[in-house]
Amino acid sequence: MAMNRFASVATFLLVLGSTVGVYADPPESAAPTKVASPFADGKVIQSVGSGTVASRLLQKVSFEAPNDQIKFEVQILSVDSETRDKIYAELGIENVQTRITKVAEPSNDVVGDAQASLSSRHTVTTSSIVSTAVINQEQLDRLYGLAKESGNSKVVARPNIIAGNGQAASMQQQVQRSFLADLQQVEHEGQVAVQSGIQVLSEGTDVTVLGDVDGNALNVQTKIKQSRVADVQQHHVYGIGDGQNTIQMPSHEVREASASAKLLPKQTLLLDPYFQSKQTTQNVTGTPILDNIPYLNKTFKQTELQEVTMNTIVLLKAKKL
Repeated sequence: MAMNRFASVATFLLVLGSTVGVYADPPESAAPTKVASPFADGKVIQSVGSGTVASRLLQKVSFEAPNDQIKFEVQILSVDSETRDKIYAELGIENVQTRITKVAEPSNDVVGDAQASLSSRHTVTTSSIVSTAVINQEQLDRLYGLAKESGNSKVVARPNIIAGNGQAASMQQQVQRSFLADLQQVEHEGQVAVQSGIQVLSEGTDVTVLGDVDGNALNVQTKIKQSRVADVQQHHVYGIGDGQNTIQMPSHEVREASASAKLLPKQTLLLDPYFQSKQTTQNVTGTPILDNIPYLNKTFKQTELQEVTMNTIVLLKAKKL
């Protein structure tokens, strides 16, 4: 199934499944039928008829029945590079699949007669990598053990998502930042002024999942998107209003990784999108025994700031409800 079936959904929106519509004309008699819960016994709810064709068409009602539902258990881990290397050593190279996408050079644009107005564009392209592995419960337990041994590793998010069979659902963990990124010159009653424009950019992680029931197994597709403001520059601009004005020029970086797999019961999909970030930690060292003496222990301890490279690992479980 192509990845373009993913739909944009709101934060923590649970898509409860596709529906089947069953329609019925109102009865000729004016006596209403007993109305039950639309999900109770599968009977069609009917309404009272009025006798006119137009009103009978408007009074057609539908019964909605949910299809199979799939529960996705998602864990987003942040592990240091040493722990990540141990995880891959534990999994074994033969169980890991990796795909590398090269840098795509932009085509050379030819200036035509239609491009008479001012125009500017800044494009940055980069290569990307994604690795996946389908692991069993024993391998998953060993992965948890390695992450627990590391003092830097942590669980960033642990949502449960419910979606209908063949439908997509997503989880968003984002914050928004605003920037003074636009200036417009406006004129009113002979007076010229400068109007500010605010641009809001999102930072965070968006995970989208989709599953299809295939007998005892589940065909699972997942996409993770990470967005962040990589840099903010200030520029002094001229030609808008009188004199000099200052605007902010943010660089918004968006990275995506997608994967699909067939999961049997108790199997987990590991997705490594190669998303990295820097984290500053405190490394405390001291003299044995002396660093445990109350009131004097600070004298025998040294604290150093250490920058650690953190890596995002996504674990996905799915089961039919």
